[in-house]
Amino acid sequence: MTISNLPNAADLEDDKRRRRAIGEGILHLAVWTYIFVTPLFFGRDHEAFDWAHYFRGLLYPMGMCVLFYLNYLYLVPQYFEPKRHWRFVLINLLAIAAIVGLHSLCFTHLPPLSPPHHHHHHIERPMMLFGLPFFMISKMLSHLFIVAIAIMLRLSKRWWQSEMALQRAERRRAEAEVSNLKNQLNPHFLLNTLNNIYALVAFDTEQAQHAIEELSKLLRYMLYEDITSEVEVQQEAEFLRHYIALMSLRQTAQVQVTFDTDIPADCKVKVAPLIFISLVENAFKHGVSPCQPSHLHITFAVDEAAGTVRFLCTNPNHPKSSADKSPGGIGLNLVASRLALAYPDRHTWHYGVDSDGIYRSDIRIRLH
Repeated sequence: MTISNLPNAADLEDDKRRRRAIGEGILHLAVWTYIFVTPLFFGRDHEAFDWAHYFRGLLYPMGMCVLFYLNYLYLVPQYFEPKRHWRFVLINLLAIAAIVGLHSLCFTHLPPLSPPHHHHHHIERPMMLFGLPFFMISKMLSHLFIVAIAIMLRLSKRWWQSEMALQRAERRRAEAEVSNLKNQLNPHFLLNTLNNIYALVAFDTEQAQHAIEELSKLLRYMLYEDITSEVEVQQEAEFLRHYIALMSLRQTAQVQVTFDTDIPADCKVKVAPLIFISLVENAFKHGVSPCQPSHLHITFAVDEAAGTVRFLCTNPNHPKSSADKSPGGIGLNLVASRLALAYPDRHTWHYGVDSDGIYRSDIRIRLH
């Protein structure tokens, strides 16, 4: 069986970035098209459209457009930082004053849109506020609003980019953890297994050959398959089966080990690899007594219709003393970390010793 890999994570990220850029471009185009084209649909009925009035009216949204992209493309990325805020504010005030002043100058020196009415003998003075015409202050406030929109949009884009960088870091950390888990699992497990096979060769050649075959399958999975993203659940179940078979070689007749799987033959469900192996290792390490009968029961089940995976491991609780503990233990923290990374808010994990002295580790995963 070969692993059907998911699309490369980098390709998915590039595709997401490309779709976001296209969506952002369409949004900008739609907004400015609406602003520049809307006046064309508000002419008076039965009157010819006043193109001179329309083109003169474009001066105002053009100034807003220039101010928006000045901030969005340059000022916010370069100067919207704690130590540069004063430059950001100063440049914007100068830009707004220049745009509003140029707009007012154009309206002052351009010819009027309609002939003057000679029967008006008085000139209305514009309303003043803080020594400036009220219409200039209203324009400055509207331009400040445009600056605020540019800041908000650019900061949201910066936040999205930081989130993508965080996801990349988390993905790399998860891949490093898988690699580290493989490196921790290989040396001491391989040494113990080879010692067991060496002992088998003397009195049970057939079982020794079978053990070598199991070991080769397990090592092939860990060394040559790409198990950094997700693997088919059948593949992971076979890996666990080989591991359990090899670990069972070390056990006496008073240790009963069962591994039950409930996985459809044509199951296409994929899971994050090497999550459950730590629990199996701990079951053999802490669930087997050298002087008492022991049993290890492991269940691996998939409900494709419900989109759930369950892993249950039960064993008697025989914790090792500090003198008996082997170095290089993988521990439960790694299991919790990998579950959180692979299935955030989509898993439950209950573990501990019940009243009968049986240790249970029960993981349930929602795939969707």
